[in-house]
Amino acid sequence: MQLPSDLLAALNDELTRERFSAALYLAAAGQFENMNLSGFAKWARKASKEETGHAQAFFDYITDRNAAPVLAAVAAVPTLPADAGALFAAALKQEQIVSEALRKINALALNGGDYFTVEFLRWFLKEQVKSERELTEIVAKVNAHPNELLHIEHRLGKGKL
Repeated sequence: MQLPSDLLAALNDELTRERFSAALYLAAAGQFENMNLSGFAKWARKASKEETGHAQAFFDYITDRNAAPVLAAVAAVPTLPADAGALFAAALKQEQIVSEALRKINALALNGGDYFTVEFLRWFLKEQVKSERELTEIVAKVNAHPNELLHIEHRLGKGKL
């Protein structure tokens, strides 16, 4: 079953969005390193690798459907602030953008009866719920407890929240 052109375009756009997300997290890791917050940097590097994996999954799905992935230019990541709360807020905003895009792609697939794509997107949609929840919690903790920043940073660097 060939991908409809509008769905293929949406999947390729998501491939680009995932690549941008990977770059954003890597840029955040650099800012965290510059702030000597190595636990946050470790977390951001891991998130960057996960986003790269997501991009690869979209690439592979498109090719599995006998279509050509488009590796469009990824926008440059804007200069990020040297502020932990703002960095996590930027990550949350990007995850919200991805969530909304995935919902739209899913609706497009559902409306077009492309249940293969619906099934492919299921895991990503569930992951977005987790990502948004985690980042919402991190933003709240970092902003509400600035005196505990290093404790939060240490826990997140160990993979715990």
